[in-house]
Amino acid sequence: MTRAPKTVEVADPFGVRADSSMPSLALALDPVLAREEFKRGLARLSGDDGRVSVRAIRVTRHKPGKRCVIEYDLKVRRRGLPDETLTVLGKIRANRFGNEAYRLQDVIWSAGFQSDSADGVSVPEPLGVIPTFQMWVQRKVPGVVSGRLLAGAGGAALARRVAEALHKLHRAVTSWPTSCASSRSVSRAWPGRGRTWPSE
Repeated sequence: MTRAPKTVEVADPFGVRADSSMPSLALALDPVLAREEFKRGLARLSGDDGRVSVRAIRVTRHKPGKRCVIEYDLKVRRRGLPDETLTVLGKIRANRFGNEAYRLQDVIWSAGFQSDSADGVSVPEPLGVIPTFQMWVQRKVPGVVSGRLLAGAGGAALARRVAEALHKLHRAVTSWPTSCASSRSVSRAWPGRGRTWPSE
């Protein structure tokens, strides 16, 4: 672990800066650049006059030459509102800019899968795209892999809950124009992962 300027801790246990096939990773680990890019690219989070401070950066997953997940601890200050501290996930895939994945997540989010949905079935909030990093960003939420719980005492109830979530998603997908998203793309984005509340 190295200490970056302004006491922002940067944890890179995978050594992603050395991944020459994904040069944007080195940029994404620069705290000063990240602050600037988040202010411009995450208006959904900061608003027009808000300030985003980066408190910590952690690389949590890396498949060399293919994809990477980076966590950012942030503090957001907006005029007239309480300060907010949160963690976001930045997702980078080689030769992609994140626009398609962000749009898909945003379509799902807007189709009744918000964090305050009445039935409690939701996906993490998509926050924006950072072209400089070839990254799209979502809010991090707590989650447990459902496969770990299905064999437990509440497995049957959980299985019904997962089925309800899949049914809700299927209903939403059938109402979208084919140009928005295909059921195959949606299944790759979430339910195929087998999570009750996806956190990454």
